[in-house]
Amino acid sequence: MDKLNIAISIILRKLNKGLGTLEELIDQYSDPVDGDFLSQEEKEEILPQIQRKREFEEGRKYSEIEDPALIVDPEGHDEWFADWLKTNNNETKRYHWNRLETFLEKKFTQKMSPKRAGEIIASIDNASNKVVERLENPSRPSFKTKGLVIGHVQSGKTANFTAVIAKAVDAGYRFIIVLAGLHNNLRAQTQLRLDSELTGEPFKDEVEHVEIPQLANRQWVRLTDESDFNEGTTLRLDTIAQSGRPILVVMKKKPVIMRKLLRWIKKAPEEVRRTIPLLLIDDEADQASTDTGKKGKTSPTNEHIRLILRYFNKNAYIGYTATPFANLLIDMSVNSDELERDLYPRNFIVSLPKPDDYMGAEQIFSKGQAHYYVREVSDPDIEGSNHEFYLRKSIMSFCLSAAIRYKRNHRHKPMTMLIHTTHLQDGHSDMKEIVDEIIKDLKDTLDSGDSEILYSIFKILWESDFCPTTKQLQPEKYVSFEEVKPYILEFLNDLSILELNARSTDFLDYTQYPDIKVIAIGGNTLSRGLTLEGLMTSYFIRKSKAYDTLLQMGRWFGYREGYEDLTRVYTTKKLAGYFEDLALVEQEIRKELYRYEEDNITPAQVSVKIRAHKEMKITAPNKMGAARTVEPTYSSKLAQTIWLPFQSPEVLRSNLSVAETLINDISKEGSWENASGNHLIKNIPVKVILNALEQFIFTNQSGFDSDAIIAYIRRVSTNFSRKELTTWNVGIPGLQNEERGNQLISFGGLKMVPVTRSKRVDEQKIGVLTQELDLLMDNYHHSDPHKRDNPLLLIYRIWKDSVPTRNKLQRLEPLFGENDEKVDVIGLGIVFPKSRNQPEDYVAQQVERR
Repeated sequence: MDKLNIAISIILRKLNKGLGTLEELIDQYSDPVDGDFLSQEEKEEILPQIQRKREFEEGRKYSEIEDPALIVDPEGHDEWFADWLKTNNNETKRYHWNRLETFLEKKFTQKMSPKRAGEIIASIDNASNKVVERLENPSRPSFKTKGLVIGHVQSGKTANFTAVIAKAVDAGYRFIIVLAGLHNNLRAQTQLRLDSELTGEPFKDEVEHVEIPQLANRQWVRLTDESDFNEGTTLRLDTIAQSGRPILVVMKKKPVIMRKLLRWIKKAPEEVRRTIPLLLIDDEADQASTDTGKKGKTSPTNEHIRLILRYFNKNAYIGYTATPFANLLIDMSVNSDELERDLYPRNFIVSLPKPDDYMGAEQIFSKGQAHYYVREVSDPDIEGSNHEFYLRKSIMSFCLSAAIRYKRNHRHKPMTMLIHTTHLQDGHSDMKEIVDEIIKDLKDTLDSGDSEILYSIFKILWESDFCPTTKQLQPEKYVSFEEVKPYILEFLNDLSILELNARSTDFLDYTQYPDIKVIAIGGNTLSRGLTLEGLMTSYFIRKSKAYDTLLQMGRWFGYREGYEDLTRVYTTKKLAGYFEDLALVEQEIRKELYRYEEDNITPAQVSVKIRAHKEMKITAPNKMGAARTVEPTYSSKLAQTIWLPFQSPEVLRSNLSVAETLINDISKEGSWENASGNHLIKNIPVKVILNALEQFIFTNQSGFDSDAIIAYIRRVSTNFSRKELTTWNVGIPGLQNEERGNQLISFGGLKMVPVTRSKRVDEQKIGVLTQELDLLMDNYHHSDPHKRDNPLLLIYRIWKDSVPTRNKLQRLEPLFGENDEKVDVIGLGIVFPKSRNQPEDYVAQQVERR
């Protein structure tokens, strides 16, 4: 530490103790070695540094931090980390974390106010502590820990696990493996980040980084750098372990690479491996890591992860993801004698809070906000859609956004546009040619003497799109088009166009080119983990019908400090609707996790309900694990009893009695209408209906699951602020005239002729119960029976002597045989309206709670 930094530290310490004003302490300060006072030049140099440092410390110490949700299993876990922090409260013992914190302070204060930088670091510190305290003490003789950390897309998960690694190594973990996705660019990005912030040895010279530790036993052993793991160029694990130095591997989740690591690990004697505490960080843990094998065979990536863990007596696995659908559905009942237990997070689940300035699906696609950010384009698959028109418009929008940022003095910052239309590499090449041509045309036109028409088009886009949004969101940043106009061509001249996929040689490098202006064209490479810095404009029309895949493609989620008003997503109406639906899915999952925390539910008891979708899948079918429908919806559905208890006369008599009682009870609520043999009454309280439904007995639940129906009615009529199904209409279909012995009878005090139905041969099932006009009994002016306010309960009394009227194929028979006891049969049909409270099913892993 140099002379001035020593002065800053001493003055700050005295200032925090209230031993004088800042100016007084600077004037009075003398060097503790030679007694010299500060010169005027030195005073002027350190004054703003101390002011910034103090502002940072205020943000660091006094910010309000939202804790993550923690679902934990305390059984077998020793609370050790809090005590460790108390007894190791100095720079020497917390070496790697303190070094990381100092580096982040410098990095963040260059981008934002010192106070905000302090708040962010306080949040990282707090959240990472919550994770580390769920790990086991590395000094224990053996342990196996499995956890999951749930973040948001592009929200700082890497910052969290970098801090977790630093603190775990300080506490004694020695072998760190980071599984960094499937693609080279994400692995390289993660390697560079960890080298920059932990090891101090980035493979690129121009990258800012922490200093390499001076003490040899604190220096990292990096088994990967610019290249992935290669056992042939690496010392043996037992040789490295003797040094006591922390070991870092950053590798792709590819079985061929993981096999190399396994072979290398196995060369070390078991007595060495037994003593090494392993921390395995699985980034994008829902991708490739869960077991998707068939017929009892474990999928290769999952198998290799579990084998790596098995070779260490002291191991901890932490999965990180923003889309935890597959992880929460891992079948906990599956086990293997040959492998470590599966990767379900039995020990802890941590759900990180959404940062204050984060822009996610909820902020961008919600009905109240979408008009600021989302611009609808036509579906390219529809004939006559003008795909190239919208592409050109989105590129012009990017040019305007960038020109505005030039005007805001952001020229030195990265600015990015994403174009994602397909996963096919040939499609990326074709798109690059189109974009090259558009950019060339824009530059040539603006550089010529005939530029006014194009500038006029830019101005129209400016006035119709950017002016209204900026005036609403950040009015203090509004400027005129004439102030922005000079920067458009300047930006175009700075712009690069990159094709990013496994075949292309293009590489997006924000470290080497921190002020790059780029249009990134790609597919899967841009869909997972890769950070697009300064992303402002996205042209996204790639179709996907899986929650996790679609959310991960949303690279526009993240932080947009200083240019929130300039963020634009060009996409189709359908895709925008999908993202809006997914925002609700995310909200509900996170609320569930907070509720589980409050109820002290352990991870093994967690059954997070995930809202299903009519058109999208939650995740790939082979990743659905133990998923079951736990809360079916009956929104816009017809439920009817097709299977009936013909062979149980006592049940038939009970149902008939329940129906008679129900009709009598309903008659007390109002008057029945009678038309064409049918009876109808409206606005009956739900409690009357529920009381009867709980008493009816039906032997086969197919088509009419009484328990599920009753649970659904209770949920939507009581659990939401906007209650549904609180009043019912009830109809009793009947024949208009008597026929063939089927005579007028009294049914609950109402005169009616029972309906007739036929039974399928050798089955306890009728051919059909409800008829189309029955469903519209209370709603004749609609062709759709589900366009209604009140649900409709239909009570059918089926004549016991019914016989088939048309039976050419001999598939139908009378309800009862000659020797059977004959009883009139009750059937029920319910026509449900569309629900706002629960329009979709919920699926979850069914678990037992003790």
